[in-house]
Amino acid sequence: MNKKIIFGIAGALFLVLSVVVMDYLGFFEEEVVEEEEEVVVELGDAYYVPLPRPFIFNLTTANRTHMVQIKAQLLVRGGDNEQLALDNIPLIEDTMLTTCSSANFDALLTQAGKDSLRQDALLAVQDALQKVTGKTVVEQMLFTGFVMQ
Repeated sequence: MNKKIIFGIAGALFLVLSVVVMDYLGFFEEEVVEEEEEVVVELGDAYYVPLPRPFIFNLTTANRTHMVQIKAQLLVRGGDNEQLALDNIPLIEDTMLTTCSSANFDALLTQAGKDSLRQDALLAVQDALQKVTGKTVVEQMLFTGFVMQ
């Protein structure tokens, strides 16, 4: 009977040690999978607001004066922003004309220069509209025509 007691104790110890080792190695841990919350931003419908007139302005270089004509459309989100843009066309046109007429003619000969001007005009229009309406209103500015002479 002593052998039975010894084997019983040895078996119990083996079982306890097995559980301790398995717990240490993480066999009993629950796998917690956190789902990432998907952030959904409601952008609203895209509306393109064409500016009624092209911008015509002069840029002077060392040799001569050049004429530039730009046609633009504004991308806004939602009907409310569309109406705000339409209501503020004179402010938008003035802001764009002021920004564009201060451009460097040589820079506008490159695509990077045109992109920079478009971005500068967008930021200026957003800033002007923010002051008047409390919203940036315009998401993007698109040059749909660009002529330089």
